[in-house]
Amino acid sequence: MCILDMVVGGAHQMLRALTTTVYPEHCLLSGSRLQSQTTYAPGIDDTSLLFHQPAPRSVEIELLIQKHMNADELMISSFVALWGLSATSTIDNAIYAIKYGGRTRLAVALGRMLANHPLMHTIDPATLVCPLPIHRARKRERGYNQAERIASGLCEQTGLAMLAEDVVVRTRHRQSQTTLTDVERRANVAGIFAIAKPEMVMNKRILLVDDVLTTGSTLNSCATALVEAGARRVDVATLCIAV
Repeated sequence: MCILDMVVGGAHQMLRALTTTVYPEHCLLSGSRLQSQTTYAPGIDDTSLLFHQPAPRSVEIELLIQKHMNADELMISSFVALWGLSATSTIDNAIYAIKYGGRTRLAVALGRMLANHPLMHTIDPATLVCPLPIHRARKRERGYNQAERIASGLCEQTGLAMLAEDVVVRTRHRQSQTTLTDVERRANVAGIFAIAKPEMVMNKRILLVDDVLTTGSTLNSCATALVEAGARRVDVATLCIAV
């Protein structure tokens, strides 16, 4: 390391120490001052994260999704999620931070936690990981795809391979889903994904990764495109599910 690098590195450490002394870091979930180095995710107290409301079991998630769409429309074989997202939960602060606040290191760390879900240990090692694509204009605006950052942490922990970014693409923006009915949601996301390189997914098992599972309409639209392109099976892993 050259002298300049040492000086710059030392100055950075001093500035960070001064900043955290004058403006102490606070947990994204609890709002309390972080008392020590976090173990699992930067900016989140270990206790707040580990004891947050867990997601329902995989079979229960599937039943929740079937409240929003007919079973014969569902192209997703199984679901894995870490936490439940409700009106009283605080995990949405972390989701907002990784989606809009540039907290990409946090997204990677949460992806590593997702990889440790018990059901992830049973997954076929030949499975290919596919972060849910965002439109290129949205990526230019945000600078990154939070699902890709989550997926990179998951792949780092599991050793699974990730599909190249140009294999599955999002072809158009969609309007906000917030005020739409279930039928309108499905229509809103129908056909918004294209498989640019179907040979990369033919006869493959695909794991779709995203931050939040709400009604499942967007993830199922992507799963439908994958199955129609020849994917053998599509599973879903998300950090949270709306409960």
